[in-house]
Amino acid sequence: MYSVVEIFTSLQGEGQFVGYPVNFVRLAGCSMGCKFCDTDLKEREVLTAAEILPRLKPQFSRTVVLTGGEPLEQDCRDIVVALHDAGYKIHLETNGTQPIPRGWFEWVSMSPKPKEAPGVGNYLRANEIKWLVPLWSFEDIMYWVHQLFGAEHYVQPVNNRLSINRKALTTALSYIERADGRLSLSIQQHKLLKIR
Repeated sequence: MYSVVEIFTSLQGEGQFVGYPVNFVRLAGCSMGCKFCDTDLKEREVLTAAEILPRLKPQFSRTVVLTGGEPLEQDCRDIVVALHDAGYKIHLETNGTQPIPRGWFEWVSMSPKPKEAPGVGNYLRANEIKWLVPLWSFEDIMYWVHQLFGAEHYVQPVNNRLSINRKALTTALSYIERADGRLSLSIQQHKLLKIR
């Protein structure tokens, strides 16, 4: 059984797959309690994996993004098996505070928070890391960029619930200018387009 906030289709608005059509399954709960969180994480439904599958739209996309909150605070084994058996690719959006099982996901997007940074093993499983600015200093980000060669590294402004935070964007751009081509920008494009 899964505590689910919402299931919907949209275009991915962040990271490597910006603009790609995807099915989102937003699971409830997150122990971080970030004040800037732009998502209402209250459980709306309790569903089994079998009840989640028919709500997806395979004609829109064969990719499912498990997001939250922190999806891995729930045991995702059943939904991962069900999605793979149904022919879906699974992308995980995580803060990295929970162990990331090997081989479960086709793509792992991590947004670590400085107050509870992930262990090195989780960093190594991430395909992309979105460093939230201004939470992370330039020096701290570059330390990890030099350690983690296999991941794409993005700076992402901490935005307002429905709009881009210009001050954070300016900081993110200043980080990119100093990073010798090792950082890219992720701006939550869905907020600019005013879509989910």
